Amino acid sequence: MVEMFAEAEEFLKNPREFLPPKDAEMIEKHSSIGKANKRMRTQSPSGNQLLLSSLNYDLLNSAEKEFCEKINILPSDYLDLKTKIIREQGKWRIISIKLMTEKLSQVNTKSIHPSQVKDIFDFWLM
Repeated sequence: MVEMFAEAEEFLKNPREFLPPKDAEMIEKHSSIGKANKRMRTQSPSGNQLLLSSLNYDLLNSAEKEFCEKINILPSDYLDLKTKIIREQGKWRIISIKLMTEKLSQVNTKSIHPSQVKDIFDFWLM
């Protein structure tokens, strides 16, 4: 019985884990579950509302969200750089700080400073 309540509680926290995307979207849009989840998602450990409301914040995993908040970079910029680097890995290139700095100059970022590339590189190696 307790397990059933635990599963129901997990469903209420994040219906997207249990349902297809369209169904989860409909439930979140038209029910009190969505309103409760929206309130929960708008609370950040650092209180940084800019990051929470920024494009692609929901695409980050929890470690990436915490990292972006810690070094104060926008999720969309982080994901753009990550995409470029993953494409380079597909070309069998060795990923280095130099390569990341080069790719950063090709990405139109507003929040990532070249001095932060080493922090990102170190984060990816963790």
